[in-house]
Amino acid sequence: MDILCVSGRIKSLEKKFLTEDDILRIVNAKTLNEVSSILAATHYQLPSITKPEEIYSFFYTSTIDLIKDMDKSLSEELYFYLLLRYDFHNLKLVLDNYKTGKESKNYVPYSSVDYFTLKDALIKNNFKDIPPHLKPLVVFVSKNKDMQEVLLRAKRIYWETAKNLVKTQHSDFIDNYIKIEIDLSNIGVFIQQQMAGIPLDLSFIVDGGKIKKERYKREDILWSTAGMLYRGLKTPITVNEYDIIRYNLIMGYIRISRVYPYGVDTIFSYFLARQMEMDNLKRLIFGKFYNIEPEILDDWKLSPYQYI
Repeated sequence: MDILCVSGRIKSLEKKFLTEDDILRIVNAKTLNEVSSILAATHYQLPSITKPEEIYSFFYTSTIDLIKDMDKSLSEELYFYLLLRYDFHNLKLVLDNYKTGKESKNYVPYSSVDYFTLKDALIKNNFKDIPPHLKPLVVFVSKNKDMQEVLLRAKRIYWETAKNLVKTQHSDFIDNYIKIEIDLSNIGVFIQQQMAGIPLDLSFIVDGGKIKKERYKREDILWSTAGMLYRGLKTPITVNEYDIIRYNLIMGYIRISRVYPYGVDTIFSYFLARQMEMDNLKRLIFGKFYNIEPEILDDWKLSPYQYI
């Protein structure tokens, strides 16, 4: 891969990210046609929308296009990392439906291995068509598919897979990003167990983040450590605040790469930011379609990757 060439193309595409002003105008737009006009100079050419299925179709096509660009612009390891969340989503669906025998219609087709191959692997214990980087996770789930907490335990293998994929890039920037993601994943598990009134099982906590595992034994120590390591982070984090805090923390970090003139960090951050921007835009457009009040959408909106 020609890093200089890809970096130059990415730098030109960065101008198409949504700005803070674009997002504010979308929040206050009167119609989806007005939203379409706002998006005209961005990555998203929104067609006329008359039903929710057309919104899903639009973002499906947009995601496919983005993944095709990932495939030709990223190393194989970073490409697989950015698809890992889709693989895990499909794996959860297979597990959810394993006992009932029902088919899920909510699987995503843009993953490193398709839903039906995953399902076949779990039913037949045949992993020949599972990509090597994903095999440990799929084998673990297959052997433990009757365990209620299997997906919590599977997160350890998920993040080991992620760390192994990104360490091939020898990038301190990307390695540090993974540490942030691991901390956020662990905090999510902590909140989930707290909400359920279940004492935290430290075996669910993944090693490799900035926050050491023993810090999760006491809530006050966890939050004081998180506040110290992540300046400006509001703690304690509640279940309702978690998604926005996660988004803002990651977006705030990867935006640093905007000042880099070229390199793998710039390319990686661009595609990660595109995934996050699409998630943000999708819920705003659905909110606009269902006539959600601008005051509520204003609470939904998230900070953009574009800072000028």
